[in-house]
Amino acid sequence: IESAGLAHRVCVDTTSKLKKGQGILTGNSSAFTFLVHAETESNPYTTYLEELRSGSEVLVVDKSGETSVAVVGRSKLEVRPMLLITAEVQTPEGPVSGKVFLQNAETIRVVSGDGEPVSVVTLKEGDEVLCRIDEAGRHFGMRIKEEISED
Repeated sequence: IESAGLAHRVCVDTTSKLKKGQGILTGNSSAFTFLVHAETESNPYTTYLEELRSGSEVLVVDKSGETSVAVVGRSKLEVRPMLLITAEVQTPEGPVSGKVFLQNAETIRVVSGDGEPVSVVTLKEGDEVLCRIDEAGRHFGMRIKEEISED
């Protein structure tokens, strides 16, 4: 976990009420994503989003891997302090790692190994968080076979 300076961040507001343990898979590679917890825990702040537009659909994932679709309600781009979080998963083929940029704020959470939301500001090296690994290579969200390198 390292400070990544200022950057544009993306928040996702949906038109569905998400529950504790649910969020959206995101990261720097389609082959390695983090389950970033929805802002369902009480906080005094407002959420925003960019890149996605009102009416866009997003995939919502819970701690058990169950999925549903939610519709984006609004979008806004803003500059905030960021963290670069790196995680590693041990697979039978060896270790696989991935990274995600997340806002450095108490209200931004990932999901722990036991399904609980954990603020990124309290995260420490060695903490277990839920991630998803997959084959790399997506085009318009569909898996394709190609030689691809993502970093």
